[in-house]
Amino acid sequence: MIPEALAVAAHRLGADRDGVLARLGGALGEDARAKAAALVGDSRLRRAEWAARARVPVPAGLRGVHATWIEAALAVLPERARVVLAGGPGDAPDGVKTFDSSPRTAPGMPPGAISTDGARIRGLDVWLARFATASFVPLPPERPGPPRSPADIAALAPEDALRWLANVGLDQLAVALAGPWIAQAAATLGADFATAQARIELPPRAGAMGPQRAALERCLDQVPFAGDARVIVGARTVGPFVPALARRALVLRLPKPLGERLYAELVAFARADVSRGPSWTALAAAG
Repeated sequence: MIPEALAVAAHRLGADRDGVLARLGGALGEDARAKAAALVGDSRLRRAEWAARARVPVPAGLRGVHATWIEAALAVLPERARVVLAGGPGDAPDGVKTFDSSPRTAPGMPPGAISTDGARIRGLDVWLARFATASFVPLPPERPGPPRSPADIAALAPEDALRWLANVGLDQLAVALAGPWIAQAAATLGADFATAQARIELPPRAGAMGPQRAALERCLDQVPFAGDARVIVGARTVGPFVPALARRALVLRLPKPLGERLYAELVAFARADVSRGPSWTALAAAG
């Protein structure tokens, strides 16, 4: 939503658009420039849609955010914020629904007269909604995994995301333990590990899994691979490929304790050397 808003605003600069957008760094700048390129030509309808989305008090796809993130955001706010995020009416005397920034005539008032009290309360509702969701990013509609591109990670359903990351993690362990440790690992981890051991020998993974030492470094502190270890190693492995907004969208669909842990791993490994890990083609096949 932010890149779209920046692209719409920059469009109004005319010939100065590209120069201004070029000053924006990081993933946000890249997204804004890509969105601006989509506005070439007759883009009035698209610009109107993007501008309208930017004015909405809550990010798109809010229902996809796991309840634990929403509960944590509401914990520091008054109870009214819970009603606001649920989309119910505020406590305005005219019962005006929340998130409606347009002035409205209250029942019993002369035509054209505006309920200033209702307008004030609607404004408070918008503030509460934006405060509660300030750390959330828009979530695209869910699509089944595995992701075809790094950006597709933002649309993974929670169960698909966890299965994909766990498979990536198991593949890494199979690479790390290749050699004298492989028989003991297979006996301990069972059928899932045996499956990973077999699939890393087949295209598109064969020859595209990166150095064994790097895989061992990602796995070492998670042995014996119990609990969330598989998805943690998976997050470390895919970290260099995941765009900043996509990594945030990915974890918002998961329970907050696990999401926070995975987010920390994604950020920590975002600048890792991609040559020391699997290719994206190999990762995308790990569904």
